[in-house]
Amino acid sequence: MTDDNLERLKLRKEIVVDGKTLDVVSFREPTADDIEEFGIPFTVTRSPTSPVAEMKFDGEAMTGLMARISGVPVDGIRQLHVKDWNNWAWKLGTYLHNQTTSIDERILDCYRLGKFFGVDPCIFLAKPISEIIRHVYWMGVLNERSNTLASIDD
Repeated sequence: MTDDNLERLKLRKEIVVDGKTLDVVSFREPTADDIEEFGIPFTVTRSPTSPVAEMKFDGEAMTGLMARISGVPVDGIRQLHVKDWNNWAWKLGTYLHNQTTSIDERILDCYRLGKFFGVDPCIFLAKPISEIIRHVYWMGVLNERSNTLASIDD
């Protein structure tokens, strides 16, 4: 989320909501009330063999949360291009996960990244936390895409 607490998503494909065509959707930072209503719309698991966590989305809860924080009805969110929905889900999931991750977990992230890349974790420990979060995010995306490609090959 941005400092002004509002994010904009430029859509790949326009959606029609209440007779109005939208090519951009703005959404605000989720609140505790939003989470109480929809729950955390994902689960995170860690494998001992992977340096990154795997995030799995609850589609219905994520769509509901997206609708709530954007003001776009659920039917409008369901019109989103799959890439827009997925990008937004990853952005929200990563944001929410980062808000609840302890400093101990961030330190462990540095060791996981070091192990994955075969380098001394001190390289990552010396970086700002925002950079660690970004590395972990992109490793998660890479891991997710690798898993998707592997399942297609099966």
